Amino acid sequence: MERIMRWRAEPTRSSRVHRRNRSGRGLRAAAAAGAMVAVTMPVLSADGAVGAGRSIEVFTGTDMIGLAGYPSNTNVRVEVVRHGIVVGYATRMTDSLGTITLNHVGGAAGDCFDSPTAPDVQPSDIIRTKVLKAGGPVDTSLVRGVWLNPLKFTSDTTIEVSGHVAVGDEPGAVDPTTDALMLRINKDVPWIDNDKPGNKDRREPIAASEVQPDGTFTHVLTADVQDIIDLQQDSESFLEWSDPTATELTIAEAGIPEPLLGCPPPASGPTAPLLQAADDTGKRGDHITSQATNLTFSGLAGTGVTGDPGPGQSVTLQVDGADRAEVTADADGVYRFTGVSLSARATPHTLRVISPEGFAQRLVTVDDKAPGVRLRTFALAPLRLAGSQNFSAVYRISEGATIEARINHLEPTFPVRVFDPRTKRVATTSEFVWNGKNVSGSDVHPGRYQMVLRVTDKAGNSTLRRDTFSVTR
Repeated sequence: MERIMRWRAEPTRSSRVHRRNRSGRGLRAAAAAGAMVAVTMPVLSADGAVGAGRSIEVFTGTDMIGLAGYPSNTNVRVEVVRHGIVVGYATRMTDSLGTITLNHVGGAAGDCFDSPTAPDVQPSDIIRTKVLKAGGPVDTSLVRGVWLNPLKFTSDTTIEVSGHVAVGDEPGAVDPTTDALMLRINKDVPWIDNDKPGNKDRREPIAASEVQPDGTFTHVLTADVQDIIDLQQDSESFLEWSDPTATELTIAEAGIPEPLLGCPPPASGPTAPLLQAADDTGKRGDHITSQATNLTFSGLAGTGVTGDPGPGQSVTLQVDGADRAEVTADADGVYRFTGVSLSARATPHTLRVISPEGFAQRLVTVDDKAPGVRLRTFALAPLRLAGSQNFSAVYRISEGATIEARINHLEPTFPVRVFDPRTKRVATTSEFVWNGKNVSGSDVHPGRYQMVLRVTDKAGNSTLRRDTFSVTR
């Protein structure tokens, strides 16, 4: 059951950047403390939608995420999604082999998450990746529930390995009859008793018959006396789950992870209130909207994992420092405030959610005014085709906005010139110049024409302006 991810090919920890102590972890990836930060997300595709040739590999104990088989030297957005809320994210460029590793070495290597806090990856989380180029694929992978106990040496030549996997309706459940479960044990020197002589790791499949109805399993293997001695001095062991196509992998490691230096702290409190996509009339996720009433905000009261802080917690919503509403988080730890009204104003509102786990806040701007558009000059109208000069229209835009413009022939109406959209961050003056030719480069026919301008601000408010002029010979 070979895989292509780096963790199988890595040396043991004696030659890694961070040598672990004997009670530490093997492959790097850390949890992180502080309030979670949530960002928007589109509708997820079905579980298992990882394209052929690509793989997503997750270490739940250390929150390491590895991608393989992606386009080389290409930016990829990686998100950890819990109950519809993004709790961790990063954008990285793949190397020449098409791989990315997050949370492996730490700040020294720059492989941390970009989010203010690092996600504590849990079974049933979704790992979503987006290749950031035109037509780039989106992959989603469900994190599975797998756990491994420390090795137990029952004799000078016998090792007992135990653990359990989620089954039935547990989050991230595994089906041992169709999925693959592989045990891997590493040591710093080659194994003596190994089906692959000279290897420092030994791999053993966990058969479906070894997994009990409650998900527990025990696997016994024999080894050379020296192997046992080596393992007692320094070793690391992993349990890997993979789907039948080997495109999705979840790995558990025995022991307690040590901190990952230089990376964001782990999330512990609630996530900031997230405006639902239907209410976010501007750019998704910027929380600038033209809608002032009946807004819906949601998020996580805590980690959102059953049995952990979040489910059933009381959550309070404050708007600009005043309590506005209180709700109880559902069984997944998700809170939801509906029917929220915010006044339209130039300065943003501060929305804060408070739960027993802490608080988190977000700025939300309500702008219900359409951008002002004023015509400043309308030069060479009418435009004479026999001349060498160009038609020019100059507009003053009152605020930062996206400007779309075209010139239509009238009676009948059809476009003869479409300008590339322009996005301006602040109030601006914008000029449009036309030489009287159509898309094929030929002179248009004399007649009535119209300059059409649509200006849309960050909140989605739009102003449409039409100015008519003539074209003559």
